[in-house]
Amino acid sequence: LARPLAEAYSVYVSGSDVYVAGKANTNSKPCAVLWKKNVMQALTDGSRSAYAYSAYVSGTDVYVTGYEENENGTMVATLWKISGGTPTKTTLGDGNLNSNARSVYVSGSDVYVAGYTSPADEQRVATLWKNGVKQVLSTAGESQAYSVFVKQ
Repeated sequence: LARPLAEAYSVYVSGSDVYVAGKANTNSKPCAVLWKKNVMQALTDGSRSAYAYSAYVSGTDVYVTGYEENENGTMVATLWKISGGTPTKTTLGDGNLNSNARSVYVSGSDVYVAGYTSPADEQRVATLWKNGVKQVLSTAGESQAYSVFVKQ
């Protein structure tokens, strides 16, 4: 089977703007992308595998979470913040063990990201990052966090 050229994982609507987080095969590797009004913006250069799983809009800033492989092929949980059209990348994982960011939610000045990290035994462990600070949510067996919401 041929790999699809693009996949969408999350939709966020703000006013009349529709944002879609996903991946597109722009080179030989999947590239993390964000579509706004059907216009694709690459968040990575396509030299390493990367996926975007969630988008959230707060004011004029767009937040996107996912992962990007590092030079060792390790999946690193990543948060992209797009201000003024330019994405800024923040790595949440330590780069030594696989991690992934599946969901993002912004409340005031706090940015919450849900996903997982993999400790030395390679089991996935549900993880929440608040403003980049990691908090393990479960230590009992395999777990992952797929969504985060903050009641205001």
